[in-house]
Amino acid sequence: MSLGDLIGFVKERAQRSAVLIYTKAASAEAIQEAVPRAEYVNVDTDASSLRNLDERLPVGTFRILLCSSEERMRGVDYRGNEKGLTLVIDCGFSTRRDALQGQCRVGRFGEKSERFITHDTQLIDEVKNKQLTKCLIDFQSNVTDVKKKTTGGVKLSL
Repeated sequence: MSLGDLIGFVKERAQRSAVLIYTKAASAEAIQEAVPRAEYVNVDTDASSLRNLDERLPVGTFRILLCSSEERMRGVDYRGNEKGLTLVIDCGFSTRRDALQGQCRVGRFGEKSERFITHDTQLIDEVKNKQLTKCLIDFQSNVTDVKKKTTGGVKLSL
């Protein structure tokens, strides 16, 4: 799906319900440029406003939320109690667990929801997954080195 197609799809969906888009930062910027009422979800976003996404904006559509952070795709309550909520996944997650958490951002409380993933998007991004795996291996290696130094090379069983 081209960025233009995605923008058209989001504008159409925003006529019926709020739309949450998980996408890369560059795409989020392009979407916000094309749809100025689209808003980023970040740590400063009022959490209570995300739990009531049923209200139409003065322009006659529902809110369009842009998220390019996996952290904002877990542990945040997005609710469209009456009208529902549309989730569009436009980039992959680091792990299966993050993907599950991201998909569960909508419809968790029984409200109407729809989930879409763009045509060429893999749910698990292999590059992000490899980076995370490398960080975990490096961390484990550092922990092992610290244990050797602090125990004088004596193996600890955990």
